[in-house]
Amino acid sequence: MQEQSPKQLYETRCKLYELLVNCLPPELILRKLATELIRKLDDELRHKVAELAAYYEHSLQVGSHVAVLSLLNHNHCDQGFYIK
Repeated sequence: MQEQSPKQLYETRCKLYELLVNCLPPELILRKLATELIRKLDDELRHKVAELAAYYEHSLQVGSHVAVLSLLNHNHCDQGFYIK
């Protein structure tokens, strides 16, 4: 697992922005992130990730795609989850 730092958060956010700029639907990005995280976690954390994914997927329907994906990334980094 990589170090949790502002630099890591920034690098991950840049990767998410790049996906959005290349016209990948944010819903697809969110589902893929959640699926990959769920596969790597224990049961308790799987439930939490599923809850967060459902919340953020709903937020995508009513809000800013970039803001929602950034919040998702930040929330997962706060809990020790990392996107590579």
